[in-house]
Formats: sequence, C-alpha cells, structure tokens
Amino acid sequence: MSKTETHEGLFVFEARWVALVFAAIFPEPPRGELPVAITQLAPATFYARICRSARWDHRFILRAAIWITSLVAPLVVLGRFRTLGGLSVEGREDVLAGMHASNIYLFRQLVFLLKAQAAQVFAARPEVRAVVTGQVKREELVTLRRPNVLEAAHVAA
Repeated sequence: MSKTETHEGLFVFEARWVALVFAAIFPEPPRGELPVAITQLAPATFYARICRSARWDHRFILRAAIWITSLVAPLVVLGRFRTLGGLSVEGREDVLAGMHASNIYLFRQLVFLLKAQAAQVFAARPEVRAVVTGQVKREELVTLRRPNVLEAAHVAA
C-alpha cells in the first residue's frame, strides 16, 4: 500500500472528496435537518467497501463519479478552476445544486448516484431513521386522488 492510499483502498484525496460530496448533499448540523453529521459516519470507509465489492465496471463508475464531481463540476458549474475541496461549504452545495439542475445528463445522474450512496450511510443510523420515518402530522399530508377519466373527458368536451 502506498502512502497516498488509505487502508480502505481509496486514495487519501478521494476519501476526503467522498466526505465533502456527501456533506454537500446532506448538510451537517446545524445547517442540515438530520441530527448527525455524515462526516462522522466514516463515509469514505463505506464508499471504499462498496467499490471493493463491486464489479470492475461499477467500481470505475463509482470512482469516476467522485473525480468528476470534485474536479470537473466546479469548473463547469461555477466557472471556477478549483477542486471541490477548495470551495466553501456554500460553494460545494452550489456545485451539487448546479449539477442537479444541469442540462448535462451525466451531471444529473451523478448527483442521483452519489445521493443514493450517501443515503445508505445514513440508513444504518437509528437517530437518522427516527427523523426520516417519524410520525407526520395529518395536516402536513397532501391528499392524492386518482383523476376520474370520465370527468376529465366531460370537462374537455
């Protein structure tokens, strides 16, 4: 193992990028709504384990997602020649929000992929599950109803 690799198999800078990307997706307290900071949950260890257990082509995509988000996206989205780590917390969040709203399909899909991976880190935490699956007040619910096809046809005529 070289000095640039962590014991998990990611490069040291990749492990840092994973934490920064995940923290931009799920802002840490007090900015975010969840009771625990994702960076305290060893997201790089989780991500490295996913990469190790994946097929080579999936491993490539997972690592490329971090590289593109950390190196390419700040330049394309913000027009700034900085890595994600060189930006402020707000700047990192702006990069992810810009990727999400981008006309570039790859960017939108990378945000979806990374958000799904970050959500898995939280899924194992009881205090986060309690917030996410907590009771919802009845008045906060939106009533959904199936439109009556015959009614819609009558109104259109």
